[in-house]
Amino acid sequence: IYIMTFKYTSIIDFINTFQTDNDCLKYMSELKWKNGFTCTKTGCSHNKYWNRTKPYSRVCKKCRKIHSPIQNTIFHGLRFSIKTAFMIVFETQSSTKSMSDLQLARRYKINRNTAWLFMRKLRKALESSGTMDMGVDEGSKVYVDEFVVGGYEIGMVGRSGNSKKRKIV
Repeated sequence: IYIMTFKYTSIIDFINTFQTDNDCLKYMSELKWKNGFTCTKTGCSHNKYWNRTKPYSRVCKKCRKIHSPIQNTIFHGLRFSIKTAFMIVFETQSSTKSMSDLQLARRYKINRNTAWLFMRKLRKALESSGTMDMGVDEGSKVYVDEFVVGGYEIGMVGRSGNSKKRKIV
């Protein structure tokens, strides 16, 4: 899994950094192969490659398998530009508000179903695996800003103020 973090980047810095699809592919290539190239073909695992004419792709020198920087990522098989996808990822990571597929489709001039499918892929990628332990040992402290105590209530939708749930700060 390749994690893209734009948390402390301004939108101006982001736009200046990712001006073209090639800028995005270069970033993905550097991220994917930062510890060196290793062929992913079963039984190969060779670490020598040729650069391919397609930007930032690599070809294994042993088995000749072509490796793309976006292969096995949420950007694989996009129906719109990778630059647009980067913008969507940036916007969803830097904003606290969610965006509907219709809003996304209008804003980025893409098909609504395509927007929905990409957001589904993105949300799945950002979903917690549940395997990350907080590393809390006996005597350690965990600091929490706020949380809600209480579970699902029949007939109560959303953040209703007159429910049994209580917000703890």
